[in-house]
Amino acid sequence: MLDLFVGSGTTLVEAKLLRRNIIGGDVNISALARCKEKCDFEYENAGEVKVYKGDRGTWTSRRTAASI
Repeated sequence: MLDLFVGSGTTLVEAKLLRRNIIGGDVNISALARCKEKCDFEYENAGEVKVYKGDRGTWTSRRTAASI
């Protein structure tokens, strides 16, 4: 799953609980910190949550550069 505007992190938490992997991002640093705190819990067979700062263009550039 992909959440481009993580905000308070509800979608990230629900994806983890539903055993879905999710990538979330936001340009707001405080929103990202809040999301990391909310997703920092143990749950059996939980999905993987990755959080990035920036917009989709930033993520695409990083991924392309990393894969070259």
